[in-house]
Amino acid sequence: MKDKFKPWQRWVLFALAMAVIFASGVIISFLMEHSAEVVNVDYKKKIKINGIEARSIIFAENYPREYKTWVDTTSTDLHSRLNGRTSIDVLAQRPEMVILWAGYAFSKDYSTPRGHMYALQDIVHSLRTGAPMGGADGPQFASCWVCKSSDVPRMIEAIGVDSFYNNKWAAWGAEIVNPIGCADCHEPKNMDLHISRPSLTEAFSRQGRDNTPLLIKKCSHCDGDRFYCSDKFRMNAQKKNIDVWLIYRCVKCDNTCNITLLSRTKPDLIDKKLFHSFSMNDREAAWQYAFSAGMASKNKLQIDYDSVGYEVISNISFEDIMNMNNAIISIRIECDFELNLKLLSLIKRCFSLSTTRLKHLFEEGNISLLSGKTSPKCKVKNGDIILIDRKSLIDILG
Repeated sequence: MKDKFKPWQRWVLFALAMAVIFASGVIISFLMEHSAEVVNVDYKKKIKINGIEARSIIFAENYPREYKTWVDTTSTDLHSRLNGRTSIDVLAQRPEMVILWAGYAFSKDYSTPRGHMYALQDIVHSLRTGAPMGGADGPQFASCWVCKSSDVPRMIEAIGVDSFYNNKWAAWGAEIVNPIGCADCHEPKNMDLHISRPSLTEAFSRQGRDNTPLLIKKCSHCDGDRFYCSDKFRMNAQKKNIDVWLIYRCVKCDNTCNITLLSRTKPDLIDKKLFHSFSMNDREAAWQYAFSAGMASKNKLQIDYDSVGYEVISNISFEDIMNMNNAIISIRIECDFELNLKLLSLIKRCFSLSTTRLKHLFEEGNISLLSGKTSPKCKVKNGDIILIDRKSLIDILG
């Protein structure tokens, strides 16, 4: 049989075959390496990170690739018309901004921002912050640190929101030592995004952008493990019975999953008002189920209550506390939904106190629930009454 291919054509086919084999090997190697890394991140973390860890290098053991991208922000060789990573004196480029910003610190000095690594260095060396000689000196307040360091959420957690903000910028110079890093935007457990500044949570709340808690569940379409409530129900008739689900969507890929509320239930046994709520996709009804620990337990799932932004609205001031005659302050909790709130966290937010100070009150038996519970970790719910020793609270607030 006569050969249809010329010698050079056979060599070309051989080269193409080798190229395909080589490319396949590279792809398979990459996939295996990536798969191994995912397994390592999810199940074989080398270290356990507790609480707010401001030092990004601690994340390097568990998340080497993510850490490398953070380290890469030291590079200043990226140039573009949208700033890039080079520090450029904007006031020199646009002198009219000195007039437009007159009265603001930016009229003294403003350069384009560089990478995360330089956030602290640039604000410390800026004319905007002056040259304070002591903790109470300088023109700027502590708020100038807020978007510059992962130490900020750590400090707010330790001393409280008001205690952090009600100081000069220089007061926290010895504490703010880590630039923008992993803890600013990511959960140490899985690198999921989170909000670390109370001001943003409060702003969303005022805008009405409240949210139900996320549901912890592995997505079948991506590597996501958080689902948000769509505020919609799904109903299905099975002969004479009704099934009802609450529809959730994956935060990453928007894949849907149905969470069982009622299964094989006769319509006559369902409250008419509730049935109407299911039919009309009533938002309030959806939220009641989305916050329900019982609903999650029934479906063998967990609710991420930490994903909910909330605001404590108190009708009692420090002046009111000072003018009271009662030895015990009584506070009644009014909350429409289950929030899985710990007693310590609630009081901390209410009076803007540090965890350390509050723990002293608990240890001395000066805070408890009317029901008799005294643990700072006990959960509070709608209708609970908190009892606080007035004199002890004044001593701490004063």
